[in-house]
Amino acid sequence: MPYLTIVAFLLIIAAIIAVSYVAIRHSKRKDQVSRQLYHQLSATTKLYVFVQEFDIINDTYIDIEVDEENASDTKVTEHSGAQAALIFRMKEHLDPSWENQVMDFLNFSTLAERLGDRNAITMEFLNSEGIWCRCRFIVSQRTSLGKVSRVLWLVEEIDEERKAREALRDISDRAMAASEAKSAFLSNMSHEIRTPINAILGMNEMILRECGQDSPILSYAENIDAAGHTLLALVNDILDFSKIEAGKMEIITAEYDLSVVINDLVHMISYRAEGKGLEFSLEINPETPKHLRGDDIRLKQIITNLLTNAVKYTKEGSVVFSIDFEKGDDSHVLLNVAVKDTGSGIKKEDMDKLFSKFDRIGEEKNRHIEGTGLGLSITTRLLTMMGSKLEVGSIYGVGSRFYFTLEQEVVDREPLGNMDEVLVAPTSSYHQYHEQFTAPEAEVLVVDDTAMNLVVFKNLLKKTKVKIDAAESGDEALTLTDKKKYDLIFLDHMMPGKNGIETLHEIKAQKSAINTGTPVVCFTANAVSGAWELYKKEGFDDYLTKPIDFIKLEQMVMKFLPPEKVHQMRI
Repeated sequence: MPYLTIVAFLLIIAAIIAVSYVAIRHSKRKDQVSRQLYHQLSATTKLYVFVQEFDIINDTYIDIEVDEENASDTKVTEHSGAQAALIFRMKEHLDPSWENQVMDFLNFSTLAERLGDRNAITMEFLNSEGIWCRCRFIVSQRTSLGKVSRVLWLVEEIDEERKAREALRDISDRAMAASEAKSAFLSNMSHEIRTPINAILGMNEMILRECGQDSPILSYAENIDAAGHTLLALVNDILDFSKIEAGKMEIITAEYDLSVVINDLVHMISYRAEGKGLEFSLEINPETPKHLRGDDIRLKQIITNLLTNAVKYTKEGSVVFSIDFEKGDDSHVLLNVAVKDTGSGIKKEDMDKLFSKFDRIGEEKNRHIEGTGLGLSITTRLLTMMGSKLEVGSIYGVGSRFYFTLEQEVVDREPLGNMDEVLVAPTSSYHQYHEQFTAPEAEVLVVDDTAMNLVVFKNLLKKTKVKIDAAESGDEALTLTDKKKYDLIFLDHMMPGKNGIETLHEIKAQKSAINTGTPVVCFTANAVSGAWELYKKEGFDDYLTKPIDFIKLEQMVMKFLPPEKVHQMRI
């Protein structure tokens, strides 16, 4: 029995020794790991003013400092009173004006809530020496339930970074100011240039309407019309480019008749081609669907640019405009559009310049050719926005072919039929005017500070028999709207004194309230990007740009006049 007792005693002693040995080894290993982690963190103190680790739950902390000489003997020691020690140390380091903000940031009791699911939060402050610093809490350990238990506290000086940020912000602010100045300049120049163009084209339209077909004056007026629209095209190119650059160009889809688009293009370009002695021909697949959905305005603009360039750069020979199609799915078709010419062609080394903005191929050779050099750049960007791409094939001295494929939705499968007859229409018939409606009982007010614009407006609607009152200022318009009910108001935007937007707001607020519900169209030369968004926000029902497109003018009047006062004409 004593023997068994001795054995049991020895076994107990051995177990105690073994457990102690394991515990010592574990403690040493833990201490070693702690020192390794400590020294890894201590390397960061070369970058930071303070580096500490806090135990949020037990309110203890470890100071992490560089001690390269005694790295192997370093003992990692936790100190109590973590919150108090942190507050005391930071108060010594702070500019007094930042004390309240930083103290709120240091509060352990709200730290977990402020961190949420994030692993770090930061703030910036000025220290007692006037140097900008950044402090941050970084989560180093969470409990098994996800609660924050330990965090690293880092403070670094960021004076140079702040200066760099301020410099970048200054550059950004100056760039923004320059952009706004450019937009204001374009808006102003748009108004200043379009106003006289409106008078020129508007009065010339009256000559074209009222001049006899046999009068020699008709050819002069047609030349004025062509030159005026060329000038307008230059202005439009610059404004369209500014819209695209600002990211405010929109692709707006609607149902359209492809035969109408082709007809407009043919009438527009055939006159120019004829003037240069060029043969202009169509190659249109008669089976192409006629009624489509897409942005026909931009499509027409794209093809106009290609046709205009073809005529401009072709001295002799021909220009061929072709449209073919491929069947897509049940509701879509792929239009294959091409413009081919026998012009000067493009050298291989000049191909890279082809789509550059403000750049023209063969500047010295083609210096007599009008244009901004923006046409193809705008065309390629518009096609990109529409999911397509402009392709080109060219042989220098022989000619060029520009082409693209564009997906459009099919409204119905009615084919175009033979389009060749549009070429036989006399050029002068393009200027034969027929009013779309009459409305002798309708009352319309037009407000514009330029007397010539009022004359143009009245004359363009003369045959519709609409009763038109005119005002040359916002105050004059308010006198009229306070006494008389109008069916429609056209209101110029940029006027001296009271502008169109201010006038609109006062019309809506008049005590008589007789024109509160009257549709108001912004009549403006401001066609820069964002114009319609501005007018819509301010309460306008629509807007019409100068120079006035007389067809759009009549359509807009028909759109807003009471239906019972409009008598549509059969043309």
